[in-house]
Amino acid sequence: MDHSAGGTIARALSVGLLLAGLAETAAQPPRLDPQLEEVLNAVRDGEFEVMAAAIDGGMAVDAKAPNGMTALHVAAVLGRERFVAWLLERGAAVNDPAQNGITPLNRAAMGGHLGTMELLLEAGADVNAAARWGATPLLSAVDRGRTEAVRMLLAAGADPTVTAANGETALSIARQKEHRDIVALLAEDPETVRTEREAEADRRSSRADTHHRTGVAYDDAGDIRRAIESYRLALEQDPDDPLIRYRLGRALHRFGEREALVHLIEAVEGWEAAIEAGEELAPIVRPALEDACGVLADAGRSEDAARCEAALARSRR
Repeated sequence: MDHSAGGTIARALSVGLLLAGLAETAAQPPRLDPQLEEVLNAVRDGEFEVMAAAIDGGMAVDAKAPNGMTALHVAAVLGRERFVAWLLERGAAVNDPAQNGITPLNRAAMGGHLGTMELLLEAGADVNAAARWGATPLLSAVDRGRTEAVRMLLAAGADPTVTAANGETALSIARQKEHRDIVALLAEDPETVRTEREAEADRRSSRADTHHRTGVAYDDAGDIRRAIESYRLALEQDPDDPLIRYRLGRALHRFGEREALVHLIEAVEGWEAAIEAGEELAPIVRPALEDACGVLADAGRSEDAARCEAALARSRR
């Protein structure tokens, strides 16, 4: 049976759009070879005999459009099982990627075309082949909410712990998109859950670092209000970083905000805990700690200032 998602959808797709897929498009892409264009049009429009006659007549089964798309890619996009089976019988390369690294299996997974996926997997499709940005067929299926495709890929050995270039995992994507059935499916594996937690920690740390650096840049430029906004965003991602708390407190202190002292005290407590744990403070921290001690003393917080000075003294031993 041909799972083409309906002839209406297929006919609505222009050749240019179909061939573009998820690939990068140039302002003026090279013109398609007329014979290849005829074949790709035939696959798009469901004209099996036209495609078969052209390939049996001598056109290479793996002839590529400028963006790397082949007849098999187009058939996989639309879930045309008859076309896929015939092309594979004629020797079409099942793992041949387009320019963006997407394989036919990845394209079939996006559409949730189970019959096509089964044919590709039986022909040896790499279940963990990653596109240029790290998206595997599993990540693509999760992103589109294709629950049964996810189930099939997992059964075929797809690795649910793979992390895309942006740090996302299958489980984190499923949660963001609120694909509850897929979340439940992936969460059955403890290793997948552990990997997702680690990846999320890395993503939060990366976002915190970006906001922190942005805040420092605004601070250095004298734009304190924007610096404060950036420090707050950084703190949302990493509330346990004493240096971020210190910078936020120091920026707020310039406006005489009472909240500033709270952040400075919490920064001191964080550094104090690190010192007690035997950690060596980074060179940038000691000047910040000294400054925090001075601000607390000037504000009449003698007890907090004394505690700060004690921590500073221990850090020098």
